[in-house]
Amino acid sequence: MKDLIVLVTMTKDNACTYLKSQVYSKLNTFNVKIVSLLHPKRIPILKNSVYLILKDINKLHPEVLKIIKHNNNIIIYDLVDAFCRETTLYFDKIIEYSLKVDEIICNSAYHKNILSQHLSLSLSYAYHHSDSRIQNTNNRKNDVFYIGLLRKQSLTIEQMKQFNINSYVPSLRNIKHLVSGIHFDFVLPSDLQYIFHTTTKLATALYTNSIFICNKQPIYLELLGEDYDLYIQDDLSNIQDIIHKAKSIFNDNSLFNDYLNKYKHVRDKISLNTCISMYKCILEKYE
Repeated sequence: MKDLIVLVTMTKDNACTYLKSQVYSKLNTFNVKIVSLLHPKRIPILKNSVYLILKDINKLHPEVLKIIKHNNNIIIYDLVDAFCRETTLYFDKIIEYSLKVDEIICNSAYHKNILSQHLSLSLSYAYHHSDSRIQNTNNRKNDVFYIGLLRKQSLTIEQMKQFNINSYVPSLRNIKHLVSGIHFDFVLPSDLQYIFHTTTKLATALYTNSIFICNKQPIYLELLGEDYDLYIQDDLSNIQDIIHKAKSIFNDNSLFNDYLNKYKHVRDKISLNTCISMYKCILEKYE
């Protein structure tokens, strides 16, 4: 069995590390070892193995990366979030990092397609699941929630207040207590997040039996289709109507159950088990 050394930034409240580690630890065709990339001396230097770097490749000491490469190892970069907020710099950095690795894992088919226009190495993609620490209870609240960091969406604070959208930043303390409600996401094409957005927000909404409203971002078009009934226009001209429609579905048991049943296949497509299967397919060629 080949070794898979996963290099992550281990922090106490790092949701990305926690969620991805759930996937990596289940890749049972490899001998998986998860190690902090912040401590170079603790990183095992093996030969003929696979190294997977999660997100923060810029924090890995360049000499360590060079040594790993020189020992006939495969290096895979699991990209996830951006490491900058400016589009040109993003692609410049991706090109720079691509010269040091053998494959990059993208967040969606759209993300992969965009990067393929800039890169010549092997590209794949895998979806993101919801946080398994969420306790899926019967608590329901007829409110609109944006769950995540505000800088990862395109509304201003004033617009959030205008449309009565509650902001909720999950942490280790409160992640267990998300309620079923109306989950919201809105990212404009001018925002870099539009390109590499993950499926986490949609997965969280469906896992908590919530209604999901958003604008037509590539990641949601990929999963929900062009004809999804709860898309917000980029100019916000229909946002009040969409919120009203979402609440009408949420408050009608028949419509609510129909909604959950209709999108169960999407929930399954971005479940933990499916994400594990996607990674197994990506890595099987290196076994």
